[in-house]
Amino acid sequence: YFAHPAFRSQPCYPVLGGFGCYWGRCAYCSEFLSSCAQRRRFSPRSPERVLDDIRALAKTHGAKHFNIVIPALAPSWLRKFCDLVLADGLEVYFQGYLRAEGERRMPPELFWKLKLAGAEMLSIGVETVAERVLQAVNKGVSRVDIDYTLRMLGTVGIPAQINFICDLPPTDLKECRENHDFILSHLHLLNGPVIAFPFGLKWGTEMQKNPGKYDIRVLE
Repeated sequence: YFAHPAFRSQPCYPVLGGFGCYWGRCAYCSEFLSSCAQRRRFSPRSPERVLDDIRALAKTHGAKHFNIVIPALAPSWLRKFCDLVLADGLEVYFQGYLRAEGERRMPPELFWKLKLAGAEMLSIGVETVAERVLQAVNKGVSRVDIDYTLRMLGTVGIPAQINFICDLPPTDLKECRENHDFILSHLHLLNGPVIAFPFGLKWGTEMQKNPGKYDIRVLE
């Protein structure tokens, strides 16, 4: 539940969206080790089942605000979920985590559909906008994709929370400044918080297995 000022006084109910990440290849991420994601595959619940849970909570508790809990909402899943919500005519508002995919996977009409279906806040793990680092950690997106995603969210009026790992290896000082400048130049699009996390080396990740590849020196 993201603590945007507009939502603090309203209860937000968590609804399980599934386990694992549909990308699942980032060198720094240990998501595949958590819970049922140990099978190392993306295991989403169907949009129909998630919507059934939302209907039940709305009927039982009068709930209107929901956080769909899954590391990343896949574009195809979002499209189907939004179609179901719009066809049902439910007045619901939802939050969740989004990858900064480019226009091919997240065309403008899908952002408008998200807005119409009730998306009220989306959190994006940007981590960095430095192209060298994005490629090194196998993030699977580019700075252009990140810029596009934030601009589309700003255009349709969906607040965004963006997360950075300010010292994500192999980031250098110039790239730190690049991240800083990007944040300042995009604040007007967000209408939500920017959170900078320190890097932590996680067991079982590609970075932990091959630290030298990412300019990491592990002290014994």
